[in-house]
Amino acid sequence: MSRLLLAFLSGIPALVYQVIWTREVGLLAGTQIGAVSVVLVAFFGGLALGAGVLGAIVDRHGRPLVFYAWLEVGAGALALGAAASFPALAELALGQMSQGGLLVLAAAALLPSSFLLGGTIPALLRSAGPRVARASSTAARLIAANTAGSVLGVGLAVGAAPLLGLQFTLAAAGVLAIAIGALAAALARGAAMAVVETRVLGQSVRVPTRISVAAALSGAAMLGYEVLATRAATLRLGSSLYAWGLVLALFLIALALAYGVFGAWARRTARPERDLGLVAAAAAAALAAGLGLLVPSLDHAAEGLTVDGLIAVVAGVLPAVFLMGGVWPLLLRLGLSDRQQLGGQLGALSAANTLGGAGGALLAPYLLPTLGLVPALLGYASVTAALGIAFLWRAGTGGRSRQVLASLLAAVVLAVPAGFALRHAPGSGHVLHVGHGSQATAVVVRTGAGRTLIVDGDPEAATFGNARTTEELLALLPLALHPRARNFLEIGLGSGITLGTAARFPLERIDCVEIARSVLSAAFLFEPANRGVMRGNDPRVRLIHDDGRAYLARHRDEYDVIVANTLHPWSVGSTGLYSREYFSRIRRALRSGGVAVQWLPVERVGADALAAILRTITAVFPDGSLWWGAESLLVVARDAPAPDLEPRAVVPGGPLSRALAELGIASRDELWSRRLADFDALREALGAGEVLDDDRPRLEVLAARARRDAGDLGESDLVRRIAQTAARHDRALAPTVLWLDARAARAAGNTRSADRLEAIAEAAGVEPARRDRIARAIRGASAHFESGHYEPAARLLEALLEEFPRHRSAHLALARVRSAQREPARARQALEALLEFQPRDAEAWNALGLVHQEQGDSRGAAAAFGRALAADPFLVQALANRGLLAARAGDSQLARAMLRRIWELSPRGPGAEARALAAALPD
Repeated sequence: MSRLLLAFLSGIPALVYQVIWTREVGLLAGTQIGAVSVVLVAFFGGLALGAGVLGAIVDRHGRPLVFYAWLEVGAGALALGAAASFPALAELALGQMSQGGLLVLAAAALLPSSFLLGGTIPALLRSAGPRVARASSTAARLIAANTAGSVLGVGLAVGAAPLLGLQFTLAAAGVLAIAIGALAAALARGAAMAVVETRVLGQSVRVPTRISVAAALSGAAMLGYEVLATRAATLRLGSSLYAWGLVLALFLIALALAYGVFGAWARRTARPERDLGLVAAAAAAALAAGLGLLVPSLDHAAEGLTVDGLIAVVAGVLPAVFLMGGVWPLLLRLGLSDRQQLGGQLGALSAANTLGGAGGALLAPYLLPTLGLVPALLGYASVTAALGIAFLWRAGTGGRSRQVLASLLAAVVLAVPAGFALRHAPGSGHVLHVGHGSQATAVVVRTGAGRTLIVDGDPEAATFGNARTTEELLALLPLALHPRARNFLEIGLGSGITLGTAARFPLERIDCVEIARSVLSAAFLFEPANRGVMRGNDPRVRLIHDDGRAYLARHRDEYDVIVANTLHPWSVGSTGLYSREYFSRIRRALRSGGVAVQWLPVERVGADALAAILRTITAVFPDGSLWWGAESLLVVARDAPAPDLEPRAVVPGGPLSRALAELGIASRDELWSRRLADFDALREALGAGEVLDDDRPRLEVLAARARRDAGDLGESDLVRRIAQTAARHDRALAPTVLWLDARAARAAGNTRSADRLEAIAEAAGVEPARRDRIARAIRGASAHFESGHYEPAARLLEALLEEFPRHRSAHLALARVRSAQREPARARQALEALLEFQPRDAEAWNALGLVHQEQGDSRGAAAAFGRALAADPFLVQALANRGLLAARAGDSQLARAMLRRIWELSPRGPGAEARALAAALPD
């Protein structure tokens, strides 16, 4: 029992090391997959090297428990040294050292400790001195206990780091390892820990080659599957610290159970090769069958940590991991054959398994862009299946074995379509693009006539609504505040709309840093909204594939404007993009008088998280202001006081004036009405409190908790308190407070008070108040329309257009109502009025084509659909309408061309438009 306790305790600091080291290296050198791979290689490579070298050495040591004690003490001491080295490496990151040099130093800090950890389990096994017949079960129980301790290590790393800090948590793990070593040394002095028989010097350690190869393949399949299953779970549960920790803990729990259960089985079985084959083949079948539950439909955002989502992930992962873990004890049974070489044989097997695991985990992110998520997962299933088939075949091909083998192969084959049948839900044709990159999965979804970008389950950008308004304001606001800007940098591409908006201005240099190649590829589908910025036609625009933190560390005094459009605060690793150190890097990269803008969500982020971010920005930048975006906040930060908006910034007829007019912002004063507070008022409203730093990843906990408890509206109360504080010092901001009060009253159900306050704010020139009223009118008209009450809907829209004759959504909605009323002439009138001031509106041209078609004007319909596709080549509705028109006219060639194009834009299967067009074509 004492050895099992030591194995359990040993697993705690080991996983803390891995988790903390991954975070620290990511903060130092960026989270590019290459940087993360350094930790993987250093940690698993060190474990493998240590297992192979130290496992053989312990066989020659007369007191292996003392040897184990020194390994734990040494690993703990080296972990303390690594913790002490990270601040110095952080200073080097801001200097002239290359990223490659930083990674080499980081690996050098991590490798010695992991090397010593690799010898711990072989030393514990050797100290037990079991008979060969019981060696595999003893080793499996030790590894099961060690893995169970790893579960606790994950919990401590995830829970303690945000409270105590990364370096303190790492140091505490090192101290714990030293204490474990001291406990082992004390136990070694007991009578039960006698000197064991040692291996003869010069006798080589022997493990059958086929067993070593099987151990490597098993490790590759397991860790490769872990990487890919974590990505799949992220797409279902969302990218949060809780989701990531849950999946990792689930893997470790399943493995600990498997090692315990199958370790006992391995000791009793008379046919270990046959049983290994059965378990491996069953694991492949379980993995394939679980895909239907694990991999979600991609035509919507992640569900979050819902009960249904959690059940799906557990059911999709747990059986497969449990069975994959069952292979290892059976391999131990086949590989541990010499009592004098148990440490060396276990070390050799562990080295092969660990190296294979590192290879599988390293390969997985590179398989994703080439194969896609599901084929890559099936690839690892096929490795496991091949392992099972090989051992079943070797165990004998008698009639019963052949039947078992055939049954398992049939299970693997049938599991795939059975699993995918669960995933082909209606609406899958709305997915226009899926890009599984090494860093992230980017999906483009068709939403009506618009498109939405979803990255790792979180909506990031869209061609319509508040998301588009925010992306445009991210460029327009700083360029209004710094009208003489020459160099512009965006961190995080999104859909490219911010970059395309910046390209409308007479800037000399426009850079964008984006870490995910999948996002870069997806941005092509957001033309024309992003003005074709991805095509390379503008020599001023430079797209840089890099980590934003790492890029900023290498650049100083270069940019007049820096826009940060990065992760949601609840995403894993987000603290590094909202910390004091990160904002300090932004300030360093700004020229004197420059402007930085940070996007912040205002829903589901939580008041505590939002306050911490704002407090952090105001701690780094001496001056700035807080602005309302579109259901979001924009923080403007400067390195010195300056006027917030110069009168000459909005020149009539200039690019800013035209761009603002397209957003419905008619003047400088209307833009000014979005201003909520300056930094002095912000500091006063926030008071003393938490400031985020790299060492304490608190943001991910605070924001993930708020996202889980999405009913909390504390963020809105915080924004109101900030505005109220600002209005006490500047009475010109009082109308903005009334507008926020109106929103709060409406949320509480007090419609009469909300209407009165909103009207006062709108009369005082608060542009967001007017926008809220218009949006509510559009929603009201839509509700009438959906209920079949067309005339009340038309009256609402006509009244709105009388007041705002250039309102795009109202024109489109009115045309839709008139078409439903069988009044094509009036529908055409509404659409033509829209096209007078927005002649390249693809949705309007497509709707006009339908009106022409209803009036029997096929030529006019064809021309209108053509104009729609010229304005937006990705508008599936226009492709389908043009194809249907061609099919009815007997032009099968054009109709089939339109159908092929729709299929190209629907990688997840055809939508209703494609099915209708295919049905109209002759066989």
